Amino acid sequence: REALAVAVLHEADVRDYLVDCLAEQAHCAALAGDAATAETMLVEAHAARDGSFGPDEEHLALAQIWAAVARGESSCGLAEAQRWAERARSMDLIREALSAWHEVARLGAPRRANERLHDLVHRIEGPLWNTCARHVEALCNKNGRALDSISLTFESLGAVLWAAEAAAEAARQHGRCGRKGSALTSAARAKA
Repeated sequence: REALAVAVLHEADVRDYLVDCLAEQAHCAALAGDAATAETMLVEAHAARDGSFGPDEEHLALAQIWAAVARGESSCGLAEAQRWAERARSMDLIREALSAWHEVARLGAPRRANERLHDLVHRIEGPLWNTCARHVEALCNKNGRALDSISLTFESLGAVLWAAEAAAEAARQHGRCGRKGSALTSAARAKA
């Protein structure tokens, strides 16, 4: 399927979107745990780039972050996420920086991301980014109840992967606190 999509992109007059599409294919493959496909798509995406900074930069960064994780190199993925967050912030790309700091938190470093994300969130509108900021804060505080609430909010916003992750983390926190019923409920939401 990936090969067909790439072939269509190469044949059609969509060169402006080719790198984005290849990078997103790499990102999706990485999230699915298919490191080999992620790497192949990343190589093609980099080969299709013209070298200038553009909207494809974020797609490539996310693909590289999660490809590293798919290869079993979580610390490399975390370092890449932090580099991208700092670069986006230095270029005043607020949404991209917020997204990257949220990735840093999702990869296990919420304390590293919390202050930076909260410094930026007031500069952008919309419930998604406020929810991301609340998510990182709840991860820092290991607050299962807050994570359950955040999971529901993410789900209502259509961010189902983040909703499942927040529910799974809520289950872990409830379990650590001896709240078995809450842990089971959160775990079931994470699997739904």
